Formats: sequence, C-alpha cells, structure tokens
Amino acid sequence: MSIRINQAQQRYASVQGFVGALERLDAAEALRPTYVALTEAVFWAVTIEDDLRREGWYEERRAASPHWRVMPGVRYARNFATHQVVALTEHVGGLTIPFTVPLSVEPERTLWLPFDELPPPDRETKYTPAQQESYREHLAGKPTLETLVTAQEWFRSVQDVALPGR
Repeated sequence: MSIRINQAQQRYASVQGFVGALERLDAAEALRPTYVALTEAVFWAVTIEDDLRREGWYEERRAASPHWRVMPGVRYARNFATHQVVALTEHVGGLTIPFTVPLSVEPERTLWLPFDELPPPDRETKYTPAQQESYREHLAGKPTLETLVTAQEWFRSVQDVALPGR
C-alpha cells in the first residue's frame, strides 16, 4: 500500500510549518534557536510563495496586496540563509553593562541587518534588484518577527483561494 500527500495537504502542511517556525522565533531567547527558527520561517515562506505563484489568481491578488511587497525581501534573505549561510540578524536591547542611571532596559529584539552590512550575493538574477529594494524597504533594521508576520498576512489574504474548504 502506498500513501501520498496531495497538493492541498502539502500546501496546508507548508503553512503549518511556517506558523510553527514563527512561534519558535517568537519564543526564542538565544541566538542559535533564533537563527534556526528564522531560517526555517524564510524557507517556508518562499516555499509557500513558489507554490502560490503557479495559480491563475496569483498575479491579480499579488498586485492588490500591500503585504506581498515584503516577499521579494524575504526571498533575498532566504537566498542568503540557504546558499551562503550568512547571519542576517542582530540581537539588540536587554540589559547592558556598564549600567547607567537612571536604569532603563530596552526590550530584546532581533532585527534584520542593514542592507549595507550584507555581503554581495554569490549569484545575481534579473530579480535581484527588486529583491534588494524590498529588503531595504521592508526588512533592513526592522524586527524579524514583524516582517514575517507581514508575510503571514499576505498568505492569510489569499487563503480563501489557496486553501479552499478550510
């Protein structure tokens, strides 16, 4: 007997993988768990995007969505994480030494690196300039979780056609 996962099940599992990675990213309290969850989240986001772009409704929905604009930057980040194994983020905030008075503690956050701190990509395509612009505008210097939640909003905006019967 052979059992295979169908396309709808694959799509749903990909979304579950992405959401699970976001939950782990949100809960991560150290560099390594943050890196693992972030890399997994960008992988799943681009996997979902690659699946959706084959659909007939994709271009119209993409053009109408303000949330989609983060996706080329997420793809740019995924390419670094996958092909060049580049650290894309920095932890900021928390308690620092020496202390100053009055004592204030910035919340700990993980931010995407500024664009100019990234190395050049190993390989460029015709899409690279748009991906770089999206990274600059929507990711660079911003909290990682915030930008990936924007990607999640893009996926939610198409779930009526991407996951029919859900």
